[in-house]
Amino acid sequence: MKNENFDLEAELRAALRRSEPSPDFVTRVLARTHPSLWHRSRGLLGIAAGIILLMSIPLGFARFQVRQQRLEALAAKDHLVLALRITSAKLRHTQQLLRKTSI
Repeated sequence: MKNENFDLEAELRAALRRSEPSPDFVTRVLARTHPSLWHRSRGLLGIAAGIILLMSIPLGFARFQVRQQRLEALAAKDHLVLALRITSAKLRHTQQLLRKTSI
């Protein structure tokens, strides 16, 4: 039993012994720590999408206002046409009354 423990301890010591890193160790570690182009570009794409979204809100609001103004102008035109028709009808009626009384 003692020999088995001794062998296990020896194997553990050998496995945990200090060793020099491989020559490309630093390169491999640095490759993992630097963000790749994709990670950096994803952040930039997110910022660009946010800017576009923020710019589209005022543009959409301006388009909405222009549309509302056009609708109001059309409604005002319809009211004016109706008022002119009523005025024309009243004027014709008044002219007919004047013709009847002058005869």
